[in-house]
Amino acid sequence: MQKMMIFIDAEYVIQSLRRLHGLDRKIQIQEIDWQNLITYIVQSRLLVRSYYYTSQLNAEFDLKQREKQDDYLLSLKNTIPSFEIKLGKMIRQQGTWVQKGVDVRIALDMVNKASHNHYDIAALVTGDSDFTDLLGEVKEVYGKKVELYTFDRSDCNSDKFFVAKADFHKKIDNSIAKKIKLF
Repeated sequence: MQKMMIFIDAEYVIQSLRRLHGLDRKIQIQEIDWQNLITYIVQSRLLVRSYYYTSQLNAEFDLKQREKQDDYLLSLKNTIPSFEIKLGKMIRQQGTWVQKGVDVRIALDMVNKASHNHYDIAALVTGDSDFTDLLGEVKEVYGKKVELYTFDRSDCNSDKFFVAKADFHKKIDNSIAKKIKLF
């Protein structure tokens, strides 16, 4: 049975679902069923681990929000099997808060785990075409299969070369999101 690892760009998924949902109100992060997304991706394959990448809110920004985020992340970790949380950080740049370190952590983990033969298939959940070379590296250097899961977003159409690098690409639209009860 093929071993699979899932690498989730959480902020991408959250923003995608909010836009995809198209309601007057935003989807709250607590409404997203991450386990259903994982189950949809894994199907009948052997899941080694899922990695959830996000940035930890800065306590300077809002201590209560940071505490709520910590509680939420711990609840995910404690309720979803084989689930790991990887945190980047939020820094203040030109008067706004910016996520830092998440993309680098995803890339490092995918390559490191490929080099140690921890998986046969990497499933990357993101729409960020900055990962194009990463997909090629994991496939060509380490001989791994790469699946790409993106969301149908009018504000973010994936680069065709990015999508073409994957062995398999699935665009999740509103009907699929509802079918798998993602929110």
